[in-house]
Amino acid sequence: MFMNTRLRIALVSVLKLLDGDAILGRPARGEMANTLREAVAEAEAQGFQAEVGRWLTSCFGEAIAGDTMERNHRFLEESLELAQANGATAAEAHALVDYVFGRPVGEKAQEAAQALITLTALCHAASIPLSQATAAEMARITQPDVMARIREKQANKPAMSPLPGVYPGRKMAAEQE
Repeated sequence: MFMNTRLRIALVSVLKLLDGDAILGRPARGEMANTLREAVAEAEAQGFQAEVGRWLTSCFGEAIAGDTMERNHRFLEESLELAQANGATAAEAHALVDYVFGRPVGEKAQEAAQALITLTALCHAASIPLSQATAAEMARITQPDVMARIREKQANKPAMSPLPGVYPGRKMAAEQE
């Protein structure tokens, strides 16, 4: 979906050639086929991550796009909103916060992978078509009027705060630079 379509078609064609059974509708097998499948998945993931990175920089600039604490806060916010939309309660969220922060800190790459796998599993269980929903949301947030509203929301929230909101005394991000 996010990978160059011609590249994906070429890679899938090579996968089919790796195994004569592919012509009969059975998947290509073997180490080479598995390596190629992994390459396709990695290229798609990197393509999407790069696409989001370009959007972040375009919408907010390098400083906010690269601010790990800001990204942490927005990830927590969106995760909680998804959990709420699926019926989770505030009490359950608070109990999980206490549970997680009572344990040793995990390794970032592994935790990121587990978060993505868990998101995908939740979407599976909730019958949410993740790829289509993601594509639709990327199309929505790249619209100029939507980007303007997102920038305004960002500019009106207090600096270094996890909470979004409107704070009339705060200067716009462009005014602070």
